[in-house]
Amino acid sequence: MFDFKYGKLLERAADWEALMKPITDIQSKELIAATEAFDFNHRRILGFALTPAEIAFHARRDQVCLDYATYKIKGGLKSGLERLRASEIESDKEYEEFLRQIAEFEPIRGTDESGILTAKWGLRYIDTLLETSFAMQKAMENLLASTLIESWTAFEILASDLWVVGVDKGPSEIVARLILLPKIFKQPEDNIRAETVHEVGIDARKNYGSFLREVGKVTFQRLRDIKLYYESAFGKKAGKLFDETDGGLIFALSAFRNALTHNAGKADKTFVKQVERFEQFRSIKVNDQLSLDGELVRKLRDASIELGTALISMIDKLLVAESKS
Repeated sequence: MFDFKYGKLLERAADWEALMKPITDIQSKELIAATEAFDFNHRRILGFALTPAEIAFHARRDQVCLDYATYKIKGGLKSGLERLRASEIESDKEYEEFLRQIAEFEPIRGTDESGILTAKWGLRYIDTLLETSFAMQKAMENLLASTLIESWTAFEILASDLWVVGVDKGPSEIVARLILLPKIFKQPEDNIRAETVHEVGIDARKNYGSFLREVGKVTFQRLRDIKLYYESAFGKKAGKLFDETDGGLIFALSAFRNALTHNAGKADKTFVKQVERFEQFRSIKVNDQLSLDGELVRKLRDASIELGTALISMIDKLLVAESKS
């Protein structure tokens, strides 16, 4: 049976604050909106990944408390099938006792003990279901794929917003450099013409980055474009961040995301070329169905966070230096 390694997906949940710490250290108010959105998006992704374990734990906790309440009030329990066919709680006294049992968990909510119990009773139960239930296996495949896709989307949005702020508010030489590189830009949207460009409502002289994005001259859907825009605007050091941060795993994240969304989760020639730099993916051949597990998805999710926070720090330093000049 395929090992989904669901627990590995959740391993760094306890280290989340440390992982996201660079966001809390920014000094530029212009970056607040972009960094808060990035933080929010990744916390939502983490919460989504935790959902199965949380539901399983609470279901098992409630059943234990209900069984205890029923046994205490009635002195015994019905058989399994009989119990399922009956009402969950058959008397007010049972319900009152059930609530007293649930209340015992309140003091440990949010503590390490709560996390241990969730892992012991929730995570282990999910692992058991994955061994026996085809429906659960398909659900886990979907959860892992969605976590990976959302991780790329969170990075893509951040990269776009950061670049625009950096160009708009950074040193004037950034705009001057971009003006001399017209070949990196795309054709504007069809409905943007010279005589109507003023309708965009953005003054290109003051907010050049915002203007370029609004008219479609820069788009951030593809990683190679994102890296090109960062190198063009902020120099080769910015480009190196893409290759060096977390071993360049952002390229693997992009490749897996593209295969999942554009090729039904199968490797194509583009995928194979994009991941050939990583030894762990070199055995994947064209038309292979990609297999995701929690350990891999966590690493690719963290690549989004690691590079995202590195770019945040870079743009923050740029804006701080500009404000002091």
